[in-house]
Amino acid sequence: AAARERIEQLPYAALESGQVHAHPATVGELTGLLIMVNKKVIFSLLPQDVDPDAVQTLEQMGQEAVANLTEVLRARVRVHTMLRQRSLALQQSLQETQQTQERLRILSMAIEQSPESIMITNLEARIEYVNEAFVKATGYQREEVIGQNPKILHSGQTPREEHAALWAALSKGQTWKGEFIN
Repeated sequence: AAARERIEQLPYAALESGQVHAHPATVGELTGLLIMVNKKVIFSLLPQDVDPDAVQTLEQMGQEAVANLTEVLRARVRVHTMLRQRSLALQQSLQETQQTQERLRILSMAIEQSPESIMITNLEARIEYVNEAFVKATGYQREEVIGQNPKILHSGQTPREEHAALWAALSKGQTWKGEFIN
């Protein structure tokens, strides 16, 4: 009864469905209590006239079993600690991802709702995105221009210098801002 009370008083220690969860500082104390309980159980089961060598052998076996249990408990605590740390890291990463997604959603809305025509191309000068202002200004539907070269907007009325500046910027992966007459 005294051993059980001491186990129940240990901080962070709980016996749940046959599994021991313990704070690393309590593993040693818990092991000591298990040795004490183990001795009491062994000695209460033995007859009074048992050979002392047999008692010593049983005690050594009990200590080895408790030492093994101690290692298992310590390993469980290390694994539990590691899993908790990884769980916290995953939670933080998830929060950061959600914040990034929210910023991207807001940025996407700003681009889509901009009154200025916006066209995004890849490095091969293929249109990947146009906003609603582009659709209204050019009369092209998104499906018609996605994947096309911006040359489809060439009307012959935009000065050559504007086209040269556009292609110089796009070929370098830079931003270009200007006006086309189509």
